[in-house]
Amino acid sequence: MVYRASTLGSIASSLLSSGSWGTTISVFHTTVNIRMGGDLLTVTSKMTRSPLNINVKPHDSYVGRGLTRGSRISFDGSQLDMGYAAVEIGDHDIYENDIAKPSRNSFVELSGKEKSLALALLLVQKEGSAASPSFPRRDFVARLLREGGSRTMLMGLVGAGQGYTPSGDDFISGYLAARNDLSEASGLGSIVLPCHEVERITVWVSAELLCYAQRLVVDEVVEGALNSISAGDAYGLMDAISSLAARGHSSGVDTAAGLLVALFEAMDSALGGSRAASLASVLGL
Repeated sequence: MVYRASTLGSIASSLLSSGSWGTTISVFHTTVNIRMGGDLLTVTSKMTRSPLNINVKPHDSYVGRGLTRGSRISFDGSQLDMGYAAVEIGDHDIYENDIAKPSRNSFVELSGKEKSLALALLLVQKEGSAASPSFPRRDFVARLLREGGSRTMLMGLVGAGQGYTPSGDDFISGYLAARNDLSEASGLGSIVLPCHEVERITVWVSAELLCYAQRLVVDEVVEGALNSISAGDAYGLMDAISSLAARGHSSGVDTAAGLLVALFEAMDSALGGSRAASLASVLGL
C-alpha cells in the first residue's frame, strides 16, 4: 500500500531532511509513532495537523498494518518506507503553529463567561480523567486549582493515570501550553519541566508531546483553543473543548482541563478573583 502525504508538519519536515531512518515506538490502526534522530515523528491517517505529523491519504486508513514496535523505518529522500506500506512525500502542505499573542484584554473579554466554560468542561468529563474520582492523584489536581501550579506539583502528576499517554501527562500538556502562552499577559511567568526527568517517569511518546507542548508546539485543535483565548472568544474555546473531548478515551478531556485550569489561574492573576477555586467546586474537587 502506498500512501500520499497531504501535510507535513514543520518539525516532521525538518526531521526528514536531516535523517534517513528511524524505529517505530508504538503502532495503532491510524497512527504510527517513530523515533527518528532522537525526536518524535508521527505518521497518521487522521486529519488533525501538528508540527510533528505527516498526515497521509486516504484518511482513516490502516497505516499501522504489518508494523510492530521496533520496526525499522527508512527514508530515501522521496519516500518513507514502512515495510508493508510506504508514504510518498510529493507535493504537500506544510503546517506550523501560528499562535496569537494574548493580552490582558483577552481576559477582560472572557470575564463573565467562566461558568459557561466550566460547565462545558464538566459535560465532557469521563471516568479515569484527571478530574474524576478514580484518578490516582486527584488530590494534586485539587491542590493545583486552589494553590496555583508549580513545577514540583506538576512533576507529581507525570505518568499518573490510565491511557497510552497517561491522564496526568495530558493534563500537564494542556496546562503548560496555556500557562506559558499566557505567562506575560497574566504576570504569572512560565513553567518548564526538565524533559530528561519526565522521560524517566512516563512513556517516551507522552514525554515528547508534553515537552513540545510546554514550548507551544501543539496540534491545530490546541492551537485553536489558545487563539480563542487570545481573541477573548468563549464560544470558540467551548468548540475547542468539545473537539478535544472526542480524542482518545480521556486524553482530549484531560488536555482541555489543563487548558482551562491555566486560563482561570491566569485570569485570577490578571483581574483578581477566585475562578480556579470555583472550577474546583464545579468539578467536585
